[in-house]
Order: sequence, then C-alpha cells, then structure tokens
Amino acid sequence: MADGTYPITVDSSSNMFRIVDAQLIVENGSMHCVMTLSGTGYGKLFMGTGDEAAAASEADFIPYVENAEGKYTYDVPVDALDEDTACAAWSIRKEQWYDRTLVFESAGVDLRADALK
Repeated sequence: MADGTYPITVDSSSNMFRIVDAQLIVENGSMHCVMTLSGTGYGKLFMGTGDEAAAASEADFIPYVENAEGKYTYDVPVDALDEDTACAAWSIRKEQWYDRTLVFESAGVDLRADALK
C-alpha cells in the first residue's frame, strides 16, 4: 500500500471493547492504526496477551490520548491485515488486564485507485 491514511474497520472479540473509529496509517512500509473506543474504561493497551502484559514493563504499554470529544484513542502497531491480533486492555475500574482479539480488516480499507503500489 502507498503511504497515507485510510479509514479501516477493526473487529473486536468483545462488545466491551468497541472501536467506533479507526484510521490505518501507512508510512515507509509499516502500518499503525489510531483506534477510538466508545468508552473511557481502559487506561492502556498492550499488543499481546494479558499474561504477557503482566510481565511487561510500562514502556511496552500504549497509553490513551483523549481526543476533542473526550474519547480515548490508542495508536497501535499493525503487523498484518485480516489476521487475529492479540491485544490486552487494562481496565481502570477493575485494575486488571482483559484479553481481546482484534482483526484489522482489509475489506474495510477505503483504497484509492493509487493506493496500491
């Protein structure tokens, strides 16, 4: 894909982790996605399982950034489209990690005619 920003659909394994907006950003051959969640219950994410997150350092966590509407956004790396991606979400209220599976769907990417290299 050519460098640029593309709207994308991200499927979540949990209705408690609802993604209401997602923008896939392609830069220099790598991808990342800025996801906006419906709520504000998760303080940080970890790309991996909850067990892996519990053993990780704070530097490995992805903190939220509050947008203008007060929604939490997270900028996460994307290794591949259309594949299950493990993601752990830290519940602010329950103070524990929850395992989620995300799929960054290529069918949801609004490719312009010039987007493919």
